[in-house]
Amino acid sequence: MQIVDAEISGFKLHRTKRSFDFGRINRISGGNGKGKTTISEAIAWCFYGCDLSGRTKDIFDRLKNAGAKETKVVIGVEMPSSDGTLTRYDFCRIRKGKVTSLYLNGHDAKQYDFDGLLGPMELFLSIFVPGYFGTIAITEPTNARNLLVSMLPKLNHADVLAKLDEEDQVRIELLDMINPDLTLKNLRSEINELEKSLKNIQGKIDYLRIQSMLDVPMRIVEEDVQYLNTLKEEFTLFIAGGDQVDQHDLSPLLGRQAELRFMFDERYKKFKLLKSEPLPKAGDQCPACRHAHTEAEAQAEFSNRRTSMIELQQQCEAIKQEGIQLAAEIDRRTNDNKEAMRAFQEERGRTIAEKQAEIESLTAIVNGRAAKLKMAKDLDEQHEIYGETVSEAEEKKVSIQSLKNFMLQYVEMQVAYVNSFMNLAKIQLFKYSGTTGEMMLDFSITYGEEQTAYSSLSNSEKIRCSIELAGLLNRVQNKTYPVYIDNAESIEAFDEPGTQYFVAEVVKKADLRSEIVA
Repeated sequence: MQIVDAEISGFKLHRTKRSFDFGRINRISGGNGKGKTTISEAIAWCFYGCDLSGRTKDIFDRLKNAGAKETKVVIGVEMPSSDGTLTRYDFCRIRKGKVTSLYLNGHDAKQYDFDGLLGPMELFLSIFVPGYFGTIAITEPTNARNLLVSMLPKLNHADVLAKLDEEDQVRIELLDMINPDLTLKNLRSEINELEKSLKNIQGKIDYLRIQSMLDVPMRIVEEDVQYLNTLKEEFTLFIAGGDQVDQHDLSPLLGRQAELRFMFDERYKKFKLLKSEPLPKAGDQCPACRHAHTEAEAQAEFSNRRTSMIELQQQCEAIKQEGIQLAAEIDRRTNDNKEAMRAFQEERGRTIAEKQAEIESLTAIVNGRAAKLKMAKDLDEQHEIYGETVSEAEEKKVSIQSLKNFMLQYVEMQVAYVNSFMNLAKIQLFKYSGTTGEMMLDFSITYGEEQTAYSSLSNSEKIRCSIELAGLLNRVQNKTYPVYIDNAESIEAFDEPGTQYFVAEVVKKADLRSEIVA
């Protein structure tokens, strides 16, 4: 790209419109405070709304002209099209009050429209403003390194792998290498999780080691298990045995009692019948034979009946007495049976309780030992898991080292590629540890035959170094950004950039002047 002209109004010392035309090589001259740097500031503000340090916040009050109603900068740019022809674009930024408006070729635009044509701000300023990138390298080396790495062309992973040893190559090919930095972060995160798991597993091992210790030999454990099974079988048989108590057999007595009841009832019935029948009197006829009873016969009948009734009465009394004695014997034997059953049940209950207590006690012991044996098995499993986790973590650590080797090799090849485009300036993206000899990521810029650090360079050396860096970025990014060399009077000579450039130098007491040199 090439900036062909600029219109500046309401910007710093330019209250009214000031126009400039530019060629490929331009000389900006004038006394101090005449606006040489203002031109580069106006270009940066028009393109990105920033100052030359890249700041966008709270800068406008410093850049605006206090006497102007609005600030307006229009930059005309020619850019090559895909067919090789040049296309002109007019970038315009206007600030009125607190409202900023952007226009592209006279049409409303947004910052992303500008960025789409111009590219990212940091890349543009790194080339356009010599010293911008070097200042970041001093104040924010990590950001500078990341910025530079992001701008460098990507290398073919296969070319980098070819530089590593065979073991590293095998490990790298097993990793997701779309984004090495993300892969490294993920591996470290995975190792961190594995190390947390190891602490948890070690805690389990310590607990199980104590809890799984048996207080008896395995022989006793096995014998107690067998004895417990025997006790359970005996208890089952004992319960199934029921109430097998030695008792009096009451059946004969109860049979005799029923027999006596029958005999008593039979005799008592006869007694009542004899008692209820009327006695014959002399002269009464027999209903069967019609014989008339004599006095003697009547008296004999009375005597016989009385004898029969007395005999029946005596028999009933004898049966009754035997029944009373039999009932007493039955009650005695029944009470004996009840007492025998009570004693039996009491003894049986005591035996059941003792057997249950013994079974429960031994069951608790057996179960406790079984739990310890299970813990011992778990302990073996935890040891196995611990070993596998350690192996996995170590494997990932080795993979990390292989990945670091790849990344450092990648950086080394990038550095060689980058430095091939420069003369006296050099960029370093890694260094070797003085104690371990290990290659580590680093960032520094040096310049000159003695490779002096950028921070220790003189002002003119910093400018020359920055011009080389701008040329480098233009080449590796395949850009043609212009370079604005301020304070050029402090430089005796410099390598001419391969793109459009501006040389601003002080001419004492002279007005601002812009000349097209070529």
